[in-house]
Amino acid sequence: MLWSIDTCQNKIFATERRPRQQYQTTLKKKYETAASGKTQVQGMIEHLEEYLMDVHTTVMGMIVKAQQSLRCWTKLLSNLTH
Repeated sequence: MLWSIDTCQNKIFATERRPRQQYQTTLKKKYETAASGKTQVQGMIEHLEEYLMDVHTTVMGMIVKAQQSLRCWTKLLSNLTH
């Protein structure tokens, strides 16, 4: 049986189309994976920022208390020595 030009062109188009669709599907999956990974990373970064702010607040509070304690001890010692 002889192939007509129309039949050949349809077959070529069909075989070229399949890899493109697979490529598009693969790209779409990679994009979705990257997008979800980016969202997870952003969430983790925000969580770490909040945690570090809490640590900073706690440390600053401890420093203020230590300064107040040192001032009290300094006053007590100066009163005892005078």
